[in-house]
Amino acid sequence: MKTYFLPLTALAAVTILAAALSGCSPARGSETKDGLITVPASEHGNPSSAPVQPVDYRHSIHAGQYKIPCLYCHSYADKSPVANVPAVSTCMNCHRIIAGSTPYNQQEIAKVVDYWTKGQPIPWVSIHRLPDHAYFSHKRHVKAGMQCQTCHGPIQNMDHVYQYSSLKMGWCVTCHKANLHNAQFATSIDCYTCHK
Repeated sequence: MKTYFLPLTALAAVTILAAALSGCSPARGSETKDGLITVPASEHGNPSSAPVQPVDYRHSIHAGQYKIPCLYCHSYADKSPVANVPAVSTCMNCHRIIAGSTPYNQQEIAKVVDYWTKGQPIPWVSIHRLPDHAYFSHKRHVKAGMQCQTCHGPIQNMDHVYQYSSLKMGWCVTCHKANLHNAQFATSIDCYTCHK
């Protein structure tokens, strides 16, 4: 019986590839349309996984009930790779005059005002994180006409935001594969598209 030895660099490459592929199961279910983009179905996250935030901010009130556009608060989503968390000054554009309709809402808005008065950012707990080796550009996806809900789920109905889509490599690749020949927004499955 012959024994084969791999050079250390090849062994490392195989190990890294195996680790990357372990999170690379294809998305499940039927595909849907988001404008002109074909979007894979996904296993959806658990609402109970939403972290406790320093202020009980509710997308269901702001984006749902009052229909504030996502880009009002996440103003860099169509301009940069990062969607940005809004500055307290953005919150204060409204909450200088809106104090809340219930004692609980007034208490939560008072926290926002307190951060504003102290000149401190609100220390939000991050929810959507990609590995450092993955590159994602909000700008490219927003400019292609994708809705925020494509990846973030029915955010306008969420009281507490949680990670709705897996955001795993397999889910993203499934979407890219479905749009390889999209006449207006062709994608790529070249590794360097997402791994710079």
